[in-house]
Amino acid sequence: MLEIIRMVQKEPLTRAEIARRTGLTRAAVTIIADRLTGDGVLQENSVSGKSGTLVRQLTVCPQRFLFLGLDLRRDGYTAGLTDLGGETLDSRAAPLDPGQSFEQLIESVKSDLNRLAHPLVTGVGVGVPGPVEPETGRVLSPPNFSLIWHRDLRKALQNDRTSPIWIENNALARAVYEKYAGLGRSLCAFMVVIVDRGIGSGLYLGGQLYRGAGYAGELGHLSIDRQGPLCGCGSRGCLENYAAVPMLLDRFRTQIGANVNSWADLVDKAQSGDPGCLNALRSEADFLAQGLVSVLNLLDLEAVILTGDLTYRPDLLLDRVRSCVQLSRMARQAHDVKIEAARPRPDAGMASAAMVAIDRFLHGQAAWPSA
Repeated sequence: MLEIIRMVQKEPLTRAEIARRTGLTRAAVTIIADRLTGDGVLQENSVSGKSGTLVRQLTVCPQRFLFLGLDLRRDGYTAGLTDLGGETLDSRAAPLDPGQSFEQLIESVKSDLNRLAHPLVTGVGVGVPGPVEPETGRVLSPPNFSLIWHRDLRKALQNDRTSPIWIENNALARAVYEKYAGLGRSLCAFMVVIVDRGIGSGLYLGGQLYRGAGYAGELGHLSIDRQGPLCGCGSRGCLENYAAVPMLLDRFRTQIGANVNSWADLVDKAQSGDPGCLNALRSEADFLAQGLVSVLNLLDLEAVILTGDLTYRPDLLLDRVRSCVQLSRMARQAHDVKIEAARPRPDAGMASAAMVAIDRFLHGQAAWPSA
């Protein structure tokens, strides 16, 4: 049944189309479809077919199953309630106060999750800066976020909550989101890159989320200069120390001026022709391209999807990144690689966390709530 829900979630299908794609008999599909429509999971509507005749297509009823998402960041958090399609129904946000303890943070989060609770909540997804042990819920040591080092977030948040909770690296969570609801839906091999206060990445290889031995995807800690500054991870010259937004702004402060305090500020001035901001933006593109070429030469991906702050007015940056990557990528004469900015969404981190729970549910790891 979950396979059929996954298929129909991607696109409306007739019962005959489901039978052809799954190899099930028409009778078996009828039994399953009748059960799912009777339980309010699917609905059937008449639409005009290719020949102009009416056909009956099955679609998902997105609010039959609801999910909670929690985006836990270095500067605060956003909690939200979404439907099966990832649409936000309600949300709450709070800053991380200076001096706030882990226990105080957890109490604030639990209070907001309780306010968002609904009888149809099927699971809870939590996205945090990595590295994370996804099966245990234990956060290891994300740079510049010692408040949650070595904390068991699942245990801290579970309390008397009956819905399962999954903890995920926020970059991998965004990769799951892009696979289900974004630019990765038709791709088998792609990387999502988050650039904001840090740099993270998530990989899909062979159509599956790729973890390696458990912690794959730390693009921000790929060294681009072995003589570069010492990073909190213990290496030198990590990409994050050059291309994370705060690092970039600090590096070019004398050129861009004191009043440029965000990526949006920088881009707006660069678009207006400010030479210092243009130089900083081009350097950001060059830093990113250097890291991306190493990954593309190793994995030969179909696409790279840039997210985070870089989704703001991305054309100038994308043009430069694409040009630099194309000059250096080994497979450039064999095939193209798409480098795109994700569609902007203010609550993308929360929606991505909720999508982790949706993905786990669609793979049979959560019970169905009664309608």
